[in-house]
Amino acid sequence: KQWYQRRVRGFMGGVGRHAQAKAFITSGSLGAWPKKSATIVLYLLKNAESNAEVKGLEVDSLVVEFIQVNRAPLMRRRTYRAHGRSNLFMCLPCHIEMILTDTEC
Repeated sequence: KQWYQRRVRGFMGGVGRHAQAKAFITSGSLGAWPKKSATIVLYLLKNAESNAEVKGLEVDSLVVEFIQVNRAPLMRRRTYRAHGRSNLFMCLPCHIEMILTDTEC
């Protein structure tokens, strides 16, 4: 399947310029592909497949019925800078809920 770019708003270190990003009207055509998010969802699908095998369900007949992503509480840390200063270093986690159903039932 073809990957489509998404608009880059923050954390733009190492982001390149691509022709696909012209659709977002960003300065310099900056864009990135959602590789990290896709690998996490793929990992969850593989985990659900192995759970179904352990429970004795038919893996080929499973269908994703519901998937939802919610925000989780921020994880706040500090990064220490020069001259006695410090900045916030926050992690933005999320909760992913996925429900698979068997089509044979």
